[in-house]
Amino acid sequence: MRIKIIGTGGAVPAGCVTSRALEERLGLAEGRLEAATGVVERYVCEGETQIDLACAAARIALADAGVKPGAVDLIIGGCGVPYQPLPATAPLVMQRLGLADGSAAAFDVNSTCLGFLTAFETASRLVEAGQFSTALVFSSEIASRALPWKEQPEVAALFGDGAAAAILQKGGPGEGRVVASLMRTYPSAYEACGIGSGGTR
Repeated sequence: MRIKIIGTGGAVPAGCVTSRALEERLGLAEGRLEAATGVVERYVCEGETQIDLACAAARIALADAGVKPGAVDLIIGGCGVPYQPLPATAPLVMQRLGLADGSAAAFDVNSTCLGFLTAFETASRLVEAGQFSTALVFSSEIASRALPWKEQPEVAALFGDGAAAAILQKGGPGEGRVVASLMRTYPSAYEACGIGSGGTR
């Protein structure tokens, strides 16, 4: 795919929690979590929302690209866990960035931990096809609110909160391109991880 990333951005919450602080809080031996995960510290939301993080990352990506929000005509959210089941997260990010009604398409894709990659792939195909000119792809996660600290502290300690964004445009000859892409799904592991709420189930 002839596609180029013209800007990127990231955002983390103000609060930072060390593995040592978590070990003290959970009554675990010193060094246990860092040894198991390799994570020394992670950022955790307190006052920030998922939308705050998404918009902060998006604004940084736009500034990095030298693009005004109004130039974006496609916004795709790739969050593992959305802000709410309906409506999608992307339209709210579009609104908070100040884009006018009808000036862009905004929707989410849902493929859990691969959400950003799926959003990137989807946006790349649409931009390369000429349907859109400038895409904003983002992922914003607040994993800290649903982690198994008591049952699986070594798993919970892997995660933190944060957001990332990228601005995509079609690439010309000699410019950026996606050389290869392969996506496969393993539904046999469907029950391995989930949040069973918010849907018809």
